[in-house]
Amino acid sequence: MNQGEREQFVANKVLEATAWCKTMGDFSETLGAMSYTLGSLVVEFPQDEREHLFIQMVEFMAKGLMATSKAVGEPCNLEMTKGFRTGADKH
Repeated sequence: MNQGEREQFVANKVLEATAWCKTMGDFSETLGAMSYTLGSLVVEFPQDEREHLFIQMVEFMAKGLMATSKAVGEPCNLEMTKGFRTGADKH
């Protein structure tokens, strides 16, 4: 499966999982369940990779919202700043 096919597969599964959502509350509950599941799956990977993956997931969601808002002609008040903690202890 190439990247385009994988992206389409994932998009279809997300649409299937959220098709029943009628309110923002429904969507929030479903997104929460999906996020919890994804968070629990990354425990198999090294700690430093897990932290990067979490940051990347938030970044991808923000970029998706910004791009889609622009595509449909709606404003997006989201601003994304990517940075690193300084002086953080490394374990």
